[in-house]
Amino acid sequence: MFDNKEKRYITKGVNEQVSKEIHLYCWQLIDKKRSEAELDYLQIFEFNPDNQRQAIEVIPRQEEPFFIEYHTYTIKGKIADFQTKPAPDVFLEAARQLKVPSQRCLAFEDTKNGALSASRAEMTVIGFQNPDYPPQDLSVTDKVITSFGDLSVKELISY
Repeated sequence: MFDNKEKRYITKGVNEQVSKEIHLYCWQLIDKKRSEAELDYLQIFEFNPDNQRQAIEVIPRQEEPFFIEYHTYTIKGKIADFQTKPAPDVFLEAARQLKVPSQRCLAFEDTKNGALSASRAEMTVIGFQNPDYPPQDLSVTDKVITSFGDLSVKELISY
C-alpha cells in the first residue's frame, strides 16, 4: 500500500484542513515507520500542541486513537424536541451530550441560520463561505474561511 511514492492518497477532509507542510511531514513519518515494520492500510496521526515551545508533536498510530468515540456523536432525541436553527437547541444538546460547556465548543457552519444557532449557544463559530454556493451572511461568526486550508492547527488550538 505504501510502496508506491508516486500514488499517495489522502482524504478530502484532511487535504482541505491540514497544511501541505504537515502532509509532507506525515508522509515522512509513514516512510520511516514502514522501514521499521509492516503498516496497516489506515494511518492515524495525533497532533499534540506544545504551547511553550510553540510546536506541535505529531504521533503516528495504526489503531483508532482513544478519543475517537468522544468526538463522534449523533444527537439523540426526537426532531420535535428541538427548535430548528437559528435556535441554539441542537448545539446546546450536542455540548450537553459531550459533557462540555458550550463556551468551550468550536462549531463550523456554512449558513446564516446555522451560524446564528451556534453563536446563540455561545460557541466559537467558524463560518465556511462555500465558493460553490451563493454567499451567506456569516457576520456573527468569529472567523470566515473559504477553505479549511485557511486554518492552521495552531490557530484551531487557540480557540
